Amino acid sequence: MKAAGACVAAAAALLLWPASVHAHRVGEGYVFLNADESGLRGRLEVTLDDIGRAVSLDTDGNRVISREEFAAGYDKVVAYVTTRMTLGANGRNYVLRFDRHTFYKSSFGVFAQLHFTALDSAPPPELVEAEYRVLFDTIPNHVGYLVIESNHRTGVKDNEMIPSILFTPGRPRYQTDLTEPLTQATFFAFLRQGVRHIWIGIDHILFVVALVMVSPLRREGVSWKPVDSFFPALVNVAKILSLFTVAHTITLTVAAFKLVSVPSRLVESIIALSVFLAAVNIVYPIFARWTYHVVFVFGLFHGLGFASVLEHLTAARRAVVETLLGFNLGVEIGQLMIIALAFPIVFLLRRQALYQTVVLKAGALGIAAVACVWFVNRAFG
Repeated sequence: MKAAGACVAAAAALLLWPASVHAHRVGEGYVFLNADESGLRGRLEVTLDDIGRAVSLDTDGNRVISREEFAAGYDKVVAYVTTRMTLGANGRNYVLRFDRHTFYKSSFGVFAQLHFTALDSAPPPELVEAEYRVLFDTIPNHVGYLVIESNHRTGVKDNEMIPSILFTPGRPRYQTDLTEPLTQATFFAFLRQGVRHIWIGIDHILFVVALVMVSPLRREGVSWKPVDSFFPALVNVAKILSLFTVAHTITLTVAAFKLVSVPSRLVESIIALSVFLAAVNIVYPIFARWTYHVVFVFGLFHGLGFASVLEHLTAARRAVVETLLGFNLGVEIGQLMIIALAFPIVFLLRRQALYQTVVLKAGALGIAAVACVWFVNRAFG
């Protein structure tokens, strides 16, 4: 087990490595919307680098988009955006007039702010139809947030932290009710984000899959033997999932409330290590009777990984309960979907020699190889 020893030794050295890697961070764009008696207006915010790559604004070839390059290509940016973002009502899209731009510097980079007015939107409708496809064609993991910054119907003012809609490539179009409380919309937005995060978080998927692959088996010495009936296997996978859920819920919550802070590089590398060790355990019993303990400990780090997605959204401590509850429930739904798909298959195949000699071992070695590459990349850049 030289590979396992090397990965564990590298994990120890990792503690002394001062860096921050946001492996769970995806590109983000924001549509801030204001509604009053005069109609709808707002602004789109995307980073200069993201929009610059999509519209080819890098005129000096240094791969960094300056404010001057953005200003020079502003008309191209507007032409690009207007074909990928719409607001409307009753099946009719409003004409969006982009009349000026400003810039906002954040820890994630410089954002371009494109200010717009929705023509002929007075009085604003109760149900707004919104579509967002900005950057989906160039950044596959990009997401967009619709944030109701002010709304005369509900009395919302100066809201910049509580989103109402989460746009993804798989769901770019929604209706939002301007009479609905923000917290209700936030809950459902982040429930969808939790499901999506599991399904695009291949490291989390492989960790769960590695555990499910052996759930209908029992260890005898260095070999696996099939369990006799469905119920014990189901109980085993239920225990594993419950421990993993409790663990990541604990750390997701405490991290969201800023009660604990762990370097992202360390968190993401340990997540990769957890996948590696779960795969190795299939081939060689390194967990033995400590399986449940190991799942719980690694689940704590997976929860810290989930928390990085919500870090900037829970900073204001507003709607944090709805955000956490919706996101965590979405994560659980996503996990249950994976298990509901994988567990019946492995249970039916558990007695097949081909499953134990080829599928199980080859799958474990493949997962271990991918996880080791992740670990090296995340730990040492």
